[in-house]
This record gives sequence, C-alpha cells and structure tokens, in this order.
Amino acid sequence: MIRIFIKSLLFSGLIILALVGKSQSLDIIDLSTNEKLNEKGEYSLSGKVKNNSSDLFNGEVILEVSLDRSGGESNPGIDKGDFEYNLGSMTLKENEFKEFSIVRNAAIDNFRPGKNIICVWPRYITNKKDLQRNIICVWPRVYPDPKDNSPKGSSKRMAEKEKKTSKDFSEQNDLSFNVFPNPLVNITYLLINSLDERIVHVNVMNNFGQLIKTVDATVPKGQTFVEVDLNDVGNGVYFFEVTDNGKNHSIKTGVKNE
Repeated sequence: MIRIFIKSLLFSGLIILALVGKSQSLDIIDLSTNEKLNEKGEYSLSGKVKNNSSDLFNGEVILEVSLDRSGGESNPGIDKGDFEYNLGSMTLKENEFKEFSIVRNAAIDNFRPGKNIICVWPRYITNKKDLQRNIICVWPRVYPDPKDNSPKGSSKRMAEKEKKTSKDFSEQNDLSFNVFPNPLVNITYLLINSLDERIVHVNVMNNFGQLIKTVDATVPKGQTFVEVDLNDVGNGVYFFEVTDNGKNHSIKTGVKNE
C-alpha cells in the first residue's frame, strides 16, 4: 500500500480556524506499474495525486510505499511502508493533479511482477485527525512470452479499480469499504469501515448486474476485513456492494484471476 502523509502548511491562526470543519482531500488516480522489468532489473510505478476537495491544498506530500504480499490481510493504516518517496511541497486547486513516477530496483524491494500487490493509500492529518480515503490497489498484469507456445505464465492478473470515489469516511459516511483482490487464490478482502457495530451484506454481482452470491458479516465499530471466496464462481470481473438494512452503498470492482 502506498500511503500519503500530508503536512499542511498553516500560515496563521486565522487559517487554522478556517480549516475547522473543512477537509483537504487528496486521491491517487491512474495508478499503474510496468509489466516487465527493464535491463537493469528495475520497475516503475506512476500515477497522479489529485485534489478532490473544493478547498485549495497547500502542503508537503510524502508517498509511503508498501508492497503487499498478503492479499489484504495486513492493516494498511498501521503497517510501515517499504520506502518513502517525497513529492515535495505543492499547491493544488480543486480537481488539479500532479503526476508522479517512481523507479526502483526490484531485487532490493523484493518486488516480483505478478506476485506483489501495490496499493495507494492517501493518508493525511487534519485538525489532529488521521483521515483516509480512496484505496487503489494494482496487481501488475503478467502476459505470456509471444515466442513461448507453452501454457506456463499465461494467466492475466488485472488491476482492481474503484467505480466510485467516496467522500471522507470520517466526515460523510457511516459505512464505507475498499477492495483488495488476491487473484492467486481467488479470494477478495473487503476493508469495511463502520461508525458502529452492525450486520452487513456483501453482494457479489457479475458484469451484467446479476447477483452471484452474498456474504453476511457482523462488523464492529472501526475497521475490519471481510473475506469473500471467489473459487465457486466463474472467471471474470465482479462488482462488490455492501448494504446495511437495505441501504445501498458505493459499488467497487474486484477482479478474479483469469
């Protein structure tokens, strides 16, 4: 998971007061990684930092990068990343974005294409509150060598992408979730955030909107992982919907190994 730590630049007490009740919202979009290592054994990771808030963002942005090999079992809000990448201070207007690109040595990072999940976890501190939003995970795709006719290495592992960008959970939603697919074992983990203990229903739908299966779970207040086994469904892209007492919440996609 890639985590972003933002140290807001507050120039006066008036600005501090003005920020009360507001939030600066940074998202990561268009996350991608190269599908093959170069001749130096390096891999690249690129994307954009976007200001999805109506407020002007002015601060320092640090990407804390983690290569998740557990399929989502670890807690990205707690675990330490593998390395940091400082984007420096930036000023972003509403909907403005800045591109970033990172080149790293695969051997040093223990990175293996098709084996590691790379996640983007924007994390920032406002008014002494730790906020988080819009987790995006990429599972680098692996294609077979066109010169190799054997079936080995022919699987595609596709990236998980969100269908909808949610508001700040801590300020807008009483129930929200993010998706962590693990195509190697066909299991998807949903990180569910809830403001209180409740029973939720995780609906799995196919690309036509048809309900394939439902997993019921009791989630506590705070964050918890819910496991969804996809070994009993066919190959393809699946949409995950979390409902509570019949109320629909944001729908996001997970991808099963093909």
